[in-house]
Amino acid sequence: MSTRTVGNSEFVDRREVSRLLSAAVVNKRFCKLLLTNPASALASGYNGESFSLEREKKDFITSIQAKSLADFARQLQDEQMDNTRKSQGYGYKALSYS
Repeated sequence: MSTRTVGNSEFVDRREVSRLLSAAVVNKRFCKLLLTNPASALASGYNGESFSLEREKKDFITSIQAKSLADFARQLQDEQMDNTRKSQGYGYKALSYS
């Protein structure tokens, strides 16, 4: 785990994504909605609670097309890794180990 300071909005997004995935794990109906219509899943919330995500994260989540929760989570993780690399100055360049 990185020891760098995580911005408040990034922390909130991570917490909310964790809540989103947890809801999908414990409730098959919510999981199906998340996989078939992520925008509706975000809008409806779960168990009377909403998901408080930054616009950029919401937009990414609603663009995910996945057939399983594992694939959905992998796409989220890939996006998070890309954002971490960007914030650390790596961009999209491949690292060279010459």
